[in-house]
Amino acid sequence: MKRNKKISAAMRNKMNKVNNIMLFGVVVCCASPFLYFAYLYMKLQGGDIYGYIQTDAYTLINMIAAFINPFAGLMIDNMRKKANEFQDPSVVYRNLFILLIGEICMLNTFYIFLLVFILYKLHDAYSEPFNCAWKSLSFKKFVEGTSGSFVVLAGYLFVDVLLARIMFFA
Repeated sequence: MKRNKKISAAMRNKMNKVNNIMLFGVVVCCASPFLYFAYLYMKLQGGDIYGYIQTDAYTLINMIAAFINPFAGLMIDNMRKKANEFQDPSVVYRNLFILLIGEICMLNTFYIFLLVFILYKLHDAYSEPFNCAWKSLSFKKFVEGTSGSFVVLAGYLFVDVLLARIMFFA
């Protein structure tokens, strides 16, 4: 708590802006399954969504991907809390970067731009540069700080493998 007293008002204002952007990211990530169902409803014009999901494997896998995004939102919320407490910025940078890799694998353009914007604003708010996340890093410290993001990344990679199997082998 003593570190919070040393933080300037300008830095606190920047972190409040980053906090609002990250909250927007959490809401959008958590709303993605509902948005996907709304998209399917509009696509089928009120038809049988569940029957369509059962017959079309590509739609089913995209639905699974939409249900992974709330976990990414949970990770963004955890990083928002760590950023607000002005904890180690390297952990926040690494987790958001791993989530960014997962979104790049899924080609979710909106989420890619959202995470890049969050990283840019965090870089502006923190006094430490982005490359501080990778300096003097041991394997144990890396795994302890980023295990949740790796679980989300593994989910995204699983969906990518399923999509590749459908597109190329079926």
